[in-house]
Amino acid sequence: MDFHVKTLSGETIVVAAEPESTVKDFKSQLAVQLEVPATFRLYHGKRFLGNALTMNSLAGAVLRMTAQQTPEEQAQGRLNKVGKVSYAHKGLRADMKAIQSEVIAGSTKVLSIQRLPLTLLETSW
Repeated sequence: MDFHVKTLSGETIVVAAEPESTVKDFKSQLAVQLEVPATFRLYHGKRFLGNALTMNSLAGAVLRMTAQQTPEEQAQGRLNKVGKVSYAHKGLRADMKAIQSEVIAGSTKVLSIQRLPLTLLETSW
């Protein structure tokens, strides 16, 4: 059974697989054929294909590979989300950006944190 797979580089290739094989087996076969590590995910449209799914249920489907985030990338994404808060009024956004830019620049002069309302300080960690 042939499957069309859009790779990470954007090209579409044809890969043959047994109908009884699972997505996990197909991913390992695809990784060997493309000579890439098996750290990618397969999608059919917007549907993520789990490892236990068999390939016969995907007959004639065009599959898409996406890169899976490394643990370091996931951690960096969580760190980037910490600074995002909802603002009670327009002035807070400017104050928060000024604080962030001064801290990033290594400045020792930081705006007084007492100026910020309590709702801004209560972020979910």
